Amino acid sequence: MRIVPKPVRLHMLPSDLLKRRSPGKPVNGVELLNAAPRGYWGVTTFSFRRLQPPGLLSFTLGCPWPILVTAVLYFFFDDGYTTEDGRRFDILGLQGHLISGALLALLLAFRTNNAYDRWWEGRTQWGRLIAKSRDFARQCVSFVCEPELVEALVGQTVAFAVLVKIHLRSERELMELEGLLQPVEIDAIASTHHRPLCVLDGMSENLRLASEGGLLDPITLVMLDGSVTALAETLGACERLKNTKVPFSYVIYLRDIILIWVASLPLALAPVMGWATPFTCAAVTYFLLGIDSVAVSIEDPFGRDIDDLPLDGLTDKIREDLSEILERHRAATARRMAPKPSGLGLSGNGQGSRSPRNTPLPVHARIGLPEPAAVTPEY
Repeated sequence: MRIVPKPVRLHMLPSDLLKRRSPGKPVNGVELLNAAPRGYWGVTTFSFRRLQPPGLLSFTLGCPWPILVTAVLYFFFDDGYTTEDGRRFDILGLQGHLISGALLALLLAFRTNNAYDRWWEGRTQWGRLIAKSRDFARQCVSFVCEPELVEALVGQTVAFAVLVKIHLRSERELMELEGLLQPVEIDAIASTHHRPLCVLDGMSENLRLASEGGLLDPITLVMLDGSVTALAETLGACERLKNTKVPFSYVIYLRDIILIWVASLPLALAPVMGWATPFTCAAVTYFLLGIDSVAVSIEDPFGRDIDDLPLDGLTDKIREDLSEILERHRAATARRMAPKPSGLGLSGNGQGSRSPRNTPLPVHARIGLPEPAAVTPEY
């Protein structure tokens, strides 16, 4: 079956990407940065509207609570924040908050780095999926002699990548498989629960039938089956990232520390900063909870958020590359099947003779070695 590649512009401007996005869904951040000029300043500067906001909790702890604390402390004392004996009123102490804030920053950095490691591991596994798909298609067109079997195996490889993307996003739509598989195969996949495994079973079954029919020798069969196994291992690695989150106790402990620190921050700043406390607390709260929300966003890299991996572009890349491999294979097959001129002529004595153009070169000339010297036998 002929693979129908999707039309994709390789050099899209950021404005084109923003126009292409679906209503209510942000454009992918990786694609946006790839299309942006060097430095990303025009795309990333003041782009908070493209991020997921920390939410109502950030607004409550950053605005109303500091204003309330500042107002109560200000009106509770007659002379600002000074007691009757002339000492400045200090509930928690600013230095204690500075030290604990440094420790909190280290915990947040560890949390974010852990989430980024998961994001990068997802990108590594999809890079491995792209490489293994290309390698399997190369092996098929090089060592499988039956063109129909080559078309079926390469089409199943592209379908596997598409189904892995759909499976990791917990979606069920199969419209992208049109042009890759037969309608009967698509119906069989739609009736199964784990759809990528169904395609792998079909690939293994095609290899088994080809081996039984004499189309594959045992060595080639082992090589191709090893490539199918590598695709299955990549699927398992992606499922591990999808189904295993950050340890629950670690998330609870870190967030409790953040909430306690942010809630007590106005008590430490108000005696020193006065009415500037609400503005400072609002900024600090937004950035602290924003960093935590970024970690939550990137720890599952297979969705459709702005920080997730561009799985649509990666699957389109697999489709394009394997389609190009198939086109070269079809052209080479057509050249081999084309009738060749006999290259025979008639000499003066009526016997066939080779023309100089069709005379085969000696072995040493074909491999680039000099002509061997003549050896005179000794008797």
